[in-house]
Amino acid sequence: MPPHDAHSQRLQTFASALPGTEHLYLLLDPLAAYPIEGALSGRHLAEHLGTARVYPIPCRRLAHSTAHQPLLCQLAGPGLRLATTALQASVLRACQEQGAQQRYICGWLHSRACIAEVARHISRQADGLPELGGAALPWYEPLRLELLATTLGDSLGGLLGPIQSWWAPSSWGPIAQWAGGGRATDEQCARATQAQALVPLVRRLLDLWRAAQRAPLVHFAPANGNSAALPPNAAREALSLILHAQTLGLHRTQDILALCLGRACVDQRLHEHPGIRLHIDQAARGVHPLPVALARYHGGQWQSLLAEPSDTRQGRAFSQTLPTADAVPGRTD
Repeated sequence: MPPHDAHSQRLQTFASALPGTEHLYLLLDPLAAYPIEGALSGRHLAEHLGTARVYPIPCRRLAHSTAHQPLLCQLAGPGLRLATTALQASVLRACQEQGAQQRYICGWLHSRACIAEVARHISRQADGLPELGGAALPWYEPLRLELLATTLGDSLGGLLGPIQSWWAPSSWGPIAQWAGGGRATDEQCARATQAQALVPLVRRLLDLWRAAQRAPLVHFAPANGNSAALPPNAAREALSLILHAQTLGLHRTQDILALCLGRACVDQRLHEHPGIRLHIDQAARGVHPLPVALARYHGGQWQSLLAEPSDTRQGRAFSQTLPTADAVPGRTD
């Protein structure tokens, strides 16, 4: 069964089991390119579902034009037949958008609240997230929501408000279901704020990671047998890699991405190798760009590195698997 069929069946089963007082909504973001006459365009959905079931969401601080306001569409609700065609089309579109910079499909929302109440909540949160100190953000975008779920954890419920669960396209492929309970702690809010500031960098790393899995780079061949798919919770992993790279002193985007991609595609412990650590330190001081240094290693050397027993990955035995620091361009003592 194709992935989109499996996801569609899962959502249909969920929607069909909803109590008679609950709703399933589809959230669309017209900022993403989508044909105006397409089956999921606001115009088409309004004609087939009825204008009362397609609700524009004004987000004043995001400065959206009327034509680019998010749209909340009611797929199921009290006394309504499930809009199966729209549901199936939305799941297919979500699968097609995997890796897109801007997603048209932002998810499927389950709530007891009416469409107007859910739309108002999404709008209020977009105009100022309490968890992020009142920052205005398109928090409903799948990657941003995934990182909010990652950093807020079980406290996501305060952000979701009347939305009981949110099914959304994930960074690693399948549709993920987000839900939560009470309010976030100050520590969780601080982590969430930090993560949202790093969204562009996380998105860029995920793009490079996918590209490396599809067509391995010469110096980042997935010698450990990685498949074409990203691992579960890829956005969380990307965020963790970026934050750790920053703690090592890296601040230039190209250096951070080079180390993160190397760890993702070659070995999570790549940064522990003495020779690689020297490259990292030099990059942190601005002596030599890390991508240039790592590009010198070829697949066979990565294979040798990975073949070392874990208990020899410190000291001379492990350091001999890669060129010595003496051969590093721009080395300074």
